[in-house]
Amino acid sequence: MSSATETALSLIGNISIDIFGVLLCCALLVTLGFTKGKSKLLIFLFSLYPSVLITSFFPFYGAVEGTAFARYVSFVIFAASMAGVFYVLKDHIDANYQPNTLWRWIEMVTLSVVSTGLCIALLCHCADLHLLYSFSPLFDTIFTSSQALFVWLITPLISIPVLVKG
Repeated sequence: MSSATETALSLIGNISIDIFGVLLCCALLVTLGFTKGKSKLLIFLFSLYPSVLITSFFPFYGAVEGTAFARYVSFVIFAASMAGVFYVLKDHIDANYQPNTLWRWIEMVTLSVVSTGLCIALLCHCADLHLLYSFSPLFDTIFTSSQALFVWLITPLISIPVLVKG
């Protein structure tokens, strides 16, 4: 094998399984965007912001403390609030569907990456995702620091007006 091939295989081998999981989530959201339209991606993205507030200020965490279910409660509340907010917003957000152009590909991939990154960063910070799995150092660097959370919170707010045209 050539040295370039060996280097590429070495880099791929050093990527942990959780980074592959992030890439799989991005691919699933790109598929959602192309099959259901850009508006579903925007609804998913807009559902994240109220869901983190609901999860952070949920008043009944004490009721399940000390049970086997306690470490999953914040994750379940986050998922349930995401589903609820998504259901409420689904009829109120509409984005024009563009033909298969390069700009549409850029929109879908960017919205998917931003949505996945924000969702994972929020899960790490407010739903204590670390209680369920121990992540790699690269994952921790990208998603768990307070600076990373800030970047993931503002990136959608910057990218939507720039990228989403109609």
